[in-house]
Amino acid sequence: MLYRNFEYVKERHNVNGSTSWRCCYYQSLKCKARLLSHGSRVVEDRQPDHTHDGNMSESLARMVVGEIKKAMVDTECSTWTGYDEFSV
Repeated sequence: MLYRNFEYVKERHNVNGSTSWRCCYYQSLKCKARLLSHGSRVVEDRQPDHTHDGNMSESLARMVVGEIKKAMVDTECSTWTGYDEFSV
């Protein structure tokens, strides 16, 4: 999740339907920033101060690469099926 130029990773789904998120640098930079969301809406910014600067372009690039990888996995089956028809 991107929120205010920072990237967050899903920590857990809560029983009340909300989702807890941590800064993606919580291990490498000891960043304690956290969010709570419900659906697609951020409802609480639990620890707003990060231990690092935000980098929107880097975060967006990482997300795009992830989406491309997922699309490749989703279409791999049909791609390989096409190659099987032309094997010699």
